[in-house]
Amino acid sequence: MSANGRKRTIRNVQDLQCAVKRRLEQQRFMLHPSWPYEIGVELPHRDELMNHYGAELERDEALREYVNSKGCTITEVTRQAGVTKNVFVRSVSVPSEACALRMMSRADAAQYHRSRDRLHLLRQEFAVADEAVERVAKLTDDFADIDFELMLEAAHYCDEHDVHNMTARQVPIPGFHSKWLGSENSARRRAIAMLIETDALRFKERPGEIRLRMLGDQYQGLPDCVAVQPWVERVPKGLHTAIIVENKDTYQHMPVLEGGVCIWGCGWAALRIPTLLPWVKDLSRVFYWGDMDASGLEILNDLRGKGLPCESVLMDMDAYRRYERFGTNVAPSRKQGSIEDGREVPIRTRPAKTMDYLNDSENELYRRLCTGQDVEYLRLEQERIPLDDAWHEIELRLGEVG
Repeated sequence: MSANGRKRTIRNVQDLQCAVKRRLEQQRFMLHPSWPYEIGVELPHRDELMNHYGAELERDEALREYVNSKGCTITEVTRQAGVTKNVFVRSVSVPSEACALRMMSRADAAQYHRSRDRLHLLRQEFAVADEAVERVAKLTDDFADIDFELMLEAAHYCDEHDVHNMTARQVPIPGFHSKWLGSENSARRRAIAMLIETDALRFKERPGEIRLRMLGDQYQGLPDCVAVQPWVERVPKGLHTAIIVENKDTYQHMPVLEGGVCIWGCGWAALRIPTLLPWVKDLSRVFYWGDMDASGLEILNDLRGKGLPCESVLMDMDAYRRYERFGTNVAPSRKQGSIEDGREVPIRTRPAKTMDYLNDSENELYRRLCTGQDVEYLRLEQERIPLDDAWHEIELRLGEVG
């Protein structure tokens, strides 16, 4: 690209179409696009003209006919081959958006019109800065029409009402709820926040919860417990061991252990345990058995950092080598916070963080699972390891088997 914005490398109709498509894409979310668009044409060198005279004339004629048919204007220059002088297209000027769209496929033009219609609708309905309108239009471009319309309606409602003390379910808009909104950093929340000029869209959120079940024989067959606020009173007596697990099936099938409690960590939700179950830190033994992947070891580290003295179960290099054949390099795809049935995405390597609360073997495994160094798989899910193996490990540490 030259200093004056001319593209100097197009030579034929296909190049022109690509250049114009890029221009439209660059300006698709701009409230004030710039036209006309002038594109330089690369002229044949003297040797090219001498050696491929007929082909160069055909290329120029095809380009000339195409731009004329689309309503573009051209500038010309004379080039000489031997004693023959010929006039070639020197530049093409695309005068308007309408002219540019005539060079696009119907599908591309329809997508462009849809994006522009949404952009102008946002500008019409919300008194925010142009930059905010453009950012929202780009952020929400892949929204289905029904979701885009719901986003507009929700933004107007949130702008006109104080929603800080409401749950998302209490907003009287059909189809609007916390699952549709997604996480705190979801595109839908960010778009609405920008349209009402607030730093973040905050509702009264559903309280986090932790599910647990007592492992003593007298509790078998009774319903699980669910903590949604700190459990500080009437804690069952005689507890001495907590086992925190990642997988729900593992949680439901944990064997009888007198004085034991099994807690379903459910990924990062495990970090609620120190707050919702503060008495766990005072038990004699606390075990954490999670997935062998970067996130699982980060959860272990953070639980310890929150004051929970967890002993890891089958989460070091020895355990990884023992069960490595059951590993995987894909994970369920997630969209708007929900797992899409049957779809998987590759697990990618990432920089390792500083883990202050992992021991040497755990840290070694963590670094390798982050970087992929000397490991075949980046995730070894808890449920792939036989429960009997983990239970035997726990019993050994509790001294209940020889």
